[in-house]
Amino acid sequence: MNEEKETIKSKIEVIRENIDYLEEEEFSPQESSFRVTQAIRHSLFEAIQASIDIAGHIISEEGYKRPNNYSSLFLKLSKENILSGELGEKLAQMSKFRNLLIHRYGELRDREIKEILENDLKDLNDFLEEIYDYMEKN
Repeated sequence: MNEEKETIKSKIEVIRENIDYLEEEEFSPQESSFRVTQAIRHSLFEAIQASIDIAGHIISEEGYKRPNNYSSLFLKLSKENILSGELGEKLAQMSKFRNLLIHRYGELRDREIKEILENDLKDLNDFLEEIYDYMEKN
């Protein structure tokens, strides 16, 4: 698990750096520049993708059957008591937001991004805390 822990730690660092940026950056759908808006979108994508990667690594390392979509990764971790049930549900929804960022970006409105920043960024911090707990136990 040592190599796997190092991989997870590097993904944690990606999440942490992006959360720090997202918490520092002021975002206003009407006033933020195109550059700031794109940086925020990319930081959200990276943080969510790194959490998906961590979930996949843990599922693989534990020998669980890998779910067939990203949102189910978090639900599986909840089912196996690695994540709390509520957090697993929230992150499953966030993984769907990641798909919007990647595949349906033209449909995504800046106000939706603002809502994620204001209401859901905490879920990524909670994810990090629960992953730290998991790593200490394993």
